[in-house]
Amino acid sequence: MIRFAVVFSALLASAAPAFAVTNWVADETPDSITWEGREGNGTAFGGRCTAFVADIAFDAEALDASSVTVAIDMMSCLTGEKQKDEYLPAEGWFNVADYPKAVFEAKTFRHEGGNRYLAEGTLTLRGETRPVMLPFTLDIDGGKAHVTGETVLNRLDFGVGAGQLASPEVAAPEVTVRIDLTATKSRGAP
Repeated sequence: MIRFAVVFSALLASAAPAFAVTNWVADETPDSITWEGREGNGTAFGGRCTAFVADIAFDAEALDASSVTVAIDMMSCLTGEKQKDEYLPAEGWFNVADYPKAVFEAKTFRHEGGNRYLAEGTLTLRGETRPVMLPFTLDIDGGKAHVTGETVLNRLDFGVGAGQLASPEVAAPEVTVRIDLTATKSRGAP
């Protein structure tokens, strides 16, 4: 089951005070964190993380006060292919026994124009913390907010598939990660 605790503080009306908070709750579908990688032979494969908690405080008028934390249950990150899904949780890849969660945290945001933003944060995966830049779009329409974003990570920076599995003949080091979240304004929110 996907669990979410999401707070969006999105002030789009100049008449609203900068400290006002609008509460949003993420819809369970079609919210997703997906990834795409390439096998050593160049064949693309994808996966999806189905269980994560997102705590988001975002104010377009006060980016310096905004923050995001997303905790991903790594056991829920699967490809749908039996063989891959058997080895992904293993020590050589995600090592879920020792590192059951991956966490993305961001406290620095830049407005890139229109509905485009950039989150500067860190990702902690397999006990390794590395900086991550996540460009994203934010669209708010009445009581709905929709966020999409994409970034490219190097799996080797986090020790995913390290050692003899690090060879590009096994899998390319670059992995594209995509987010797609929709939230609904909670009852009683301004």
